[in-house]
Amino acid sequence: MKKNRLSTYSSLFVAGMISLAPLFPTAASANSAQTWFEGTNAAGVVMMTGTESPVVVERELLTLDIPDLPPDPTYYYEEDRRASFDASVSAEYSFFNPSDYTITVRLLFPFGRLPSYIYDFSDGEEVWSDIEKYTVTADGAPVETTVRHSLSTPYEPFLLSKDVATLHDDFYSDETLSPETLVTRYDFHASGVDTSAYRAATVAFDTDSSFGRIYFPRLSCYHGNPDGTGRCGAGISNGRDTVSIYTIGGTLPSTFAWKIYRDGGIEDGEEIGGSMVLKQRESTTLKEFALSRKTDDSVSDADWYNAVVAEILEEEESKLFQVYMLSRFTGGLEKYLMRWYDYEITLQPNGRLVNRVTAPLYPSIDRAWSPAKYEYVYLLSPAKTWKEFGELQIEIRTPFAMTSCELQGLEKTESGYSLTTNGLPDNELVFTLCTVENPTFVLNHSFYSYRRWIGVAVLVGVLVVAGTVVAVVLIRRKKSANGKRGIKP
Repeated sequence: MKKNRLSTYSSLFVAGMISLAPLFPTAASANSAQTWFEGTNAAGVVMMTGTESPVVVERELLTLDIPDLPPDPTYYYEEDRRASFDASVSAEYSFFNPSDYTITVRLLFPFGRLPSYIYDFSDGEEVWSDIEKYTVTADGAPVETTVRHSLSTPYEPFLLSKDVATLHDDFYSDETLSPETLVTRYDFHASGVDTSAYRAATVAFDTDSSFGRIYFPRLSCYHGNPDGTGRCGAGISNGRDTVSIYTIGGTLPSTFAWKIYRDGGIEDGEEIGGSMVLKQRESTTLKEFALSRKTDDSVSDADWYNAVVAEILEEEESKLFQVYMLSRFTGGLEKYLMRWYDYEITLQPNGRLVNRVTAPLYPSIDRAWSPAKYEYVYLLSPAKTWKEFGELQIEIRTPFAMTSCELQGLEKTESGYSLTTNGLPDNELVFTLCTVENPTFVLNHSFYSYRRWIGVAVLVGVLVVAGTVVAVVLIRRKKSANGKRGIKP
């Protein structure tokens, strides 16, 4: 007996639906809000700069006091709520100078960016500061410190060599960039473009090897070619008919020309009428250009300038084309600055000194779990830059449950967790805390939200295909039956 085709297709449909089941999570949160909030991943690192020094670390006492957890990050905080968060880390270093001469060493202590759930995006006038929560002492006496800033890429780990390289004492300069490098702004005005008929009208220009450094703040679409050329576009609808382009250290090449498209499909879109007319051209220096958007008076001019230059060089290293967006420079650079303490200590011949640095602790928050998990990061490996490192004692004082830890050997104590080692361990101190020992995974990451919609789209596609197949089968069966009975269609 032949197997019924409709039954076969039905079976395939059911099998397909079963295979799609993972796309529809069964334990999902009704809240589709952001679930991951980045914390600080560089607090507590102390390093020595300059030439090699004989000073050694005899002992480090690392104390993490976590009596409370950050409030719900889905709500922006009032200043008093942020100030009441008391989790902190203190690194106490016992230094020894084995030489017979006095040594002054310069130290840097990076203590991270303000995390997004602490920083107040709503005020826009004054950057909230927690600087009073940081202290640096030498044998109990306050140490004079300078707060420094450098560009820090979000969601990337702190790397000693990379991050220190962006910190300079003066305005950065090399053979192609310096504070006096000429930056020229070209203001073009759209003329003859019917933006009422073409609400998504897009202007674009092609790049080639003749292009130098181009800053295009309005860049909204890009198409790249295998030969390294590309096409950059920006919308001009809704009255946004003036478009600016900046050249850094050069001028627009002779090959520069605008094209206007009816929408954002600049790759092979339909060109429409109109032109771009140069209305104004102004030049300034790279230093003036960088400082023109400075919004935080607590950052020195040199550090701000160097952060902008670091973003230019970072985009240049990773870009596939010649045009920069500099989105952090135009969108609140202060939110992307690593903060450092820069200070000096002096040790007498064969002398000892205890240097203590205290800083707030800002964990990353993972609300894909119920209750949420809080991840804390303290980097131990950069301390290997010291000539010698003796004993490390770690004390984590907290009433909360530790659900995971990358560092082996931590023992439960009455006040929390502790570990003592000779020398530095291979792993960093990375651990998670929760108000319960076994939180429930609720699958409410934005990934799962996207996955659910992908599942819906795939389901609709499967239903359409299955319905078409069934319809075709039924029509063919009907035609076949009519033919057998001699009925003309």
